[in-house]
Amino acid sequence: MANYDGIQAWEARIAALWAEFDALSGADFLARMVALTTERPQGDARAAFELASADDSIGEEASAAPLYEAAMRLGLEPSLRRQASIQLASTLRNLGRADEGLALLHAERLQASDDLDDALAVFESLLLADLGREREGLSRALGAMAGHLPRYRRSVTNYAKALLTTAVGFSDDDLFLFARDGAPELPDTTDRGHITHDGARIWYASHGTGPAVVLLHGGLGHAGNWGYQVPALLAAGYRTVAIDSRGHGRSTRDDRPYSYELMAGDVLAVLDHLSIDRAAFVGWSDGACIALVLADMAPERATGVMFFACNVDDTGTLPFVGTPVIDRCFSRHGKDYAALSATPDDFGPFVEAVGAMQRSQPNYGAADLATLSRPFTIVQAEFEEFIRPEHARYLTATIPSAKLVTLPGVSHFAPLQRPATFNAAVLEFLKAQN
Repeated sequence: MANYDGIQAWEARIAALWAEFDALSGADFLARMVALTTERPQGDARAAFELASADDSIGEEASAAPLYEAAMRLGLEPSLRRQASIQLASTLRNLGRADEGLALLHAERLQASDDLDDALAVFESLLLADLGREREGLSRALGAMAGHLPRYRRSVTNYAKALLTTAVGFSDDDLFLFARDGAPELPDTTDRGHITHDGARIWYASHGTGPAVVLLHGGLGHAGNWGYQVPALLAAGYRTVAIDSRGHGRSTRDDRPYSYELMAGDVLAVLDHLSIDRAAFVGWSDGACIALVLADMAPERATGVMFFACNVDDTGTLPFVGTPVIDRCFSRHGKDYAALSATPDDFGPFVEAVGAMQRSQPNYGAADLATLSRPFTIVQAEFEEFIRPEHARYLTATIPSAKLVTLPGVSHFAPLQRPATFNAAVLEFLKAQN
């Protein structure tokens, strides 16, 4: 108890000194802080933190940085560790080391969530601005501000997300932003709604004019996951059609098991409804399986297929290994399902039903692949979590007129992680079709 009381008294004296900061010269303040911190045992994390903060406050950043690092290395208590990370990141910015500061806050953001989240976001915005990523920085700041504006929270959050669609160098490799906010909302359009087809109501949204591009999302997701892609395609002069696959998002299903063939039929029904004769299909994961079936069953409707992150038989998948990135994506899918689905409480059965389809389909052999007549671009991410890289090479070698593209620095979630990288691959694919 005596030791505890001693620490409490020391902390009270530290707090009292900080309260006098504005009334003291920098030299006097630092001298008194040095005297107080030397009362603590050598290697005391809290003493190192307080001395770092004192140096920082009087403009001695070069002295503060190693002290912050020492405090964190010595085991600073969690409530102060996050504060130390933010202050160290700011110090590194002032020392011209903004990239190091941003990396530090990026790592800290994944560790915990507390009342310093908004402060962390504000300092991230400053670091991003220093690194020439102003739009991304403004997005971070607006995202932090949105929670304090209850009347405008939704609008400001959407503005923050919209800034990211054109932010140079934007990345969300860990899917922290996607898990928290989702993808940017699709642009407004009057050409959206449901069609009734084969026992289900299928939701779609069509944007723009020009050559048609059908965007087919991954399993458990929905059309809104293409929020970073639609604006880029519209700017390049394409018409986009984003579809919620059967049972996903705002689309319903009947009692039949899921199948890629049923979903492909739904896509053709949407195209018929929109009077679109031919389109390029961009498929992501399960969406790529749907695009494969479309190119097989209705080749006359496809100008080409971009086949990202999917297998054609059960030899193409890697053993499942859970990661924080996968967990964050799954969490977002659960929230979106609850918000959009006609059966919002059935996410568990939905996951199991989709999983049953994925475990048993598709089943295309080499002879089947050799009959495909449309151009295919097989896209594999450098850090793909689900699909074997040799499977992508096999597809490229087996499908006539197929080419292989590897996306560096991303994983199965590339359209969300580094939109500019993924969008460039999509536009290159489309250029070849036209």
